[in-house]
Amino acid sequence: MKIHFLLFSLLFTIITFSQNKALKITNSTLQKQIIIKEHKRIRLKTKNGERLSGRFAILDKNYILIKHRKVAIDEIIKLKRNPLLASIIISGFFYYNAATALTVGFLIYVITQNSAAILLSIPATTFIYGGIKPPNLLKGHKTKKDWKYEIITIPDS
Repeated sequence: MKIHFLLFSLLFTIITFSQNKALKITNSTLQKQIIIKEHKRIRLKTKNGERLSGRFAILDKNYILIKHRKVAIDEIIKLKRNPLLASIIISGFFYYNAATALTVGFLIYVITQNSAAILLSIPATTFIYGGIKPPNLLKGHKTKKDWKYEIITIPDS
């Protein structure tokens, strides 16, 4: 009898904690629904203008945690995915172009002794900034465009 109770309680615990939480983004006019599972990378903008990006965790039905900051679902005005692979590729593209611009400028300066070649460092600095803060090319979901956010629980399958 004790073993049956132990197995039942163990099974109940596993079933209870095996449900994943997710952020559901819906648009009733477009009839679209997007589900972003917990611990995925996102970018969001809050009502007070704060921009946060990183992996998010769901605290309860009304709050998420991102970058050690508790954000209410009602505070979010824009949200979009921020995949790591896309960020790495885009950052690499910007760093590669920065290195190319600096190298070409340096070679032109060494070969021709023309100080105007140093002007190629201007686009290189913008490329470096683009590598540090890569743009997110994915579509954002704004509350102004009738997107609504809610936290749901999806069963583990």
